[in-house]
Amino acid sequence: METLPRQKENSRNVLAFGRVTKVHGGTSMDRIITGACRKCGKEKKINNYCCNDCLNEYARNYYNSHIEEARRKRKTANLKVIDYIRERARNWHKAHPSKDAEYHKKYYDAHPEKMQQKNANYKAKKKKSGGVITAKDWTDILEKYDKKCLCCGSREKLEMDHVVPLSIGGSNTKDNIQPLCRSCNARKGRKNIDYR
Repeated sequence: METLPRQKENSRNVLAFGRVTKVHGGTSMDRIITGACRKCGKEKKINNYCCNDCLNEYARNYYNSHIEEARRKRKTANLKVIDYIRERARNWHKAHPSKDAEYHKKYYDAHPEKMQQKNANYKAKKKKSGGVITAKDWTDILEKYDKKCLCCGSREKLEMDHVVPLSIGGSNTKDNIQPLCRSCNARKGRKNIDYR
């Protein structure tokens, strides 16, 4: 470390701990100052009159002693960001209804199992029958029955059918689902018919 006399002090030198120390580096944003740390007293590169080790230790201790406050602040900040993002999304959907509908149509055309799952879960929630069918559950059921209608053997337009319909107390669980084509499912209606 090079200590300079006070009368030669200029913009490249900094007064720290009662003495002037040499600043290494270019701009004021990336200067590294060499000097004695105020806490541990060791000669190190210092930042705000402390070495990085002491600053990190101070930050850890402060965080641990104020952990609930830090969590509350972080949660409040996150909620504000989430609210902001949701509000922007709502405004976009209101301003672009045709683009929104087009996007959802493309997505559900590309992922019919997601639409089936969404509809089944919505109906079950509305009827308060309980249970949730995931897209993986529906894919597993389709693979189990070789991706064909259990009534007629067709492989087109397969739908999720509840063996015991939700309207008469059936549950929305994996063991109450069978794959049927659209026409067979419509023909079955609310009847309790098990094709498995």
